[in-house]
Amino acid sequence: MLTGNREGAVAEVREVLKIYPNNLRQRRNLALYLMFSGDFTNAIAEGSRIIADTPGYALGYLPVALSKLASGDEAGAATTYDRMEASGAAGARLARLGRIDLAMYHGRYTDAARLIGGASEADRANRAEAAQLQVADAQVSLALGQKARAVEAALKAVAAGTDEGVLFPAALILIDAGQAGEARKIAQKLEGMLQAQTSAYADIINAQIAAHGDRYPDAITALRKSIKVHDTWFARVQLGRVYLDTKHFPEAMAEFELALKRRGEATDAFFSDRPTLRNLPPLYYWLARAQEALGAADARKNYQQYVTLRADAEPIDPLVTDARARLARAAR
Repeated sequence: MLTGNREGAVAEVREVLKIYPNNLRQRRNLALYLMFSGDFTNAIAEGSRIIADTPGYALGYLPVALSKLASGDEAGAATTYDRMEASGAAGARLARLGRIDLAMYHGRYTDAARLIGGASEADRANRAEAAQLQVADAQVSLALGQKARAVEAALKAVAAGTDEGVLFPAALILIDAGQAGEARKIAQKLEGMLQAQTSAYADIINAQIAAHGDRYPDAITALRKSIKVHDTWFARVQLGRVYLDTKHFPEAMAEFELALKRRGEATDAFFSDRPTLRNLPPLYYWLARAQEALGAADARKNYQQYVTLRADAEPIDPLVTDARARLARAAR
């Protein structure tokens, strides 16, 4: 799966299940790989069978909840997180992260902040889960305009984190908060791990730093390098953003369309049993911007999709305000 061959991973695990049809780990892998491939209907079906057979298996609920949310079934995702919470202590901790992700997916950052604040000492006792809470806290704080708190939370996440699923999003927060020097340290740390995916995320961080300094050629070079090393969903989105900022609209649209096609990867972007679907909604807005610049008819549909997803955002999402203004102008 880490090589990007999603269809091949699904086919391989199906072959394994012919030999070991009751292997719980492989059954869950099938649900996950279907989700990563964007086949949410079958991911829900496979995952539902797992949790019906093994209701105490907390991780079995995640592909069901995320696939339902990605399919537009927020109520179904929320109900699945309720069932996950009831499965035991591990399920309760993961359900909290899921509910935080769900709230952020819809831009309900005040709700997400309350969920983060409600985490108990037991929730934070596990270092890996504490780091995930700190990442979420940093992202929420930045969205609420609390830059100092965002930086503090991001640095705490970095201190506790040991993998790209914590270090990379923390670096992005630090860049947006004006702490490029701290983000560079994270990139160096990821590069030093000597793994393809960590090197690829280090390149994306360096690209973001370059883009924030209006060094767009450097950003494009770093992103292309990242994709060559390990083709991630985040790199495609960020490359589209750089092309959009530099008014290379056909290239931007191509990258955004590819990222949308690969939206299954946004569910658990680091393949670490942690929900990351909060990163998907802005893609609809950025794709619409590129389409609008090129006169593509689908721009209106994607602006509307973004407005629908973030209609109840709190605080009000400025991208929603802009999308509504663009829709209104187009309707005149």
